[in-house]
Amino acid sequence: MQVDRQKELAGVDVRAVLERLNGDTELLSKLLRQFAAELPPRVHVICRLASGGQLDKLRREARCLAGSAGSLSANEVRATAHALEDKAALEDPAKLRAALGRLLVASARLAQSVARLSKT
Repeated sequence: MQVDRQKELAGVDVRAVLERLNGDTELLSKLLRQFAAELPPRVHVICRLASGGQLDKLRREARCLAGSAGSLSANEVRATAHALEDKAALEDPAKLRAALGRLLVASARLAQSVARLSKT
């Protein structure tokens, strides 16, 4: 799998991340595969923390995920992880659940997009 410079990836600003990687599409492909593989367990931990009411730990995990996503210009995951961090600080269960749902959708979209790249 190799990312095409012109290829659109759901939730990823390919041009921006390739600029930071000096155009190395092979490295980007490797990093995206690794991030996509690590994403479900990371989101699972966040869900477990939310259900256990461990909001301080949830905020830290969400912040770390947002940072990782941001470094790959995975902007949808980054934004939803940041929003989740903010909602956890409010300690409003309904807003937290909604933010968690948006993170799950963004994560699934990114994982599917990376999986489709693997098949091409």
